[in-house]
Amino acid sequence: MKLVQMSLIAGALALAVAGCTPQEQRAGTGALVGGGLGAAVGAIATNGDAGGALVGGAIGAASGAMIGAATAPRECYARDAWGRTVAVPCNQAPVASAPPPSSHPQACYVRDRSGQLVRVQC
Repeated sequence: MKLVQMSLIAGALALAVAGCTPQEQRAGTGALVGGGLGAAVGAIATNGDAGGALVGGAIGAASGAMIGAATAPRECYARDAWGRTVAVPCNQAPVASAPPPSSHPQACYVRDRSGQLVRVQC
């Protein structure tokens, strides 16, 4: 019975992570690794005291999440000539490769540092 419960929990966590952006996945992984390492160091530093493990785990999880999110690759997006959203390198200005069809006015977007799409001139 315990194996079934653990399998269901693992499956639910896998589904939750599947819908995350790479930055969110990195932050989550960093939090898990940092929390585990922080708890281990906290327990060792306080000779097995649970309070030390909890404090170390909390500090490690927060630090790991911040480092994981900060080191995630940034994604920028633009619209092509047909209105489809395409990923572009963030250091490259979006350009049109063909004139847009008359029914689809062209619009280009790039993600800013906060993750919001900002319209830019194509």
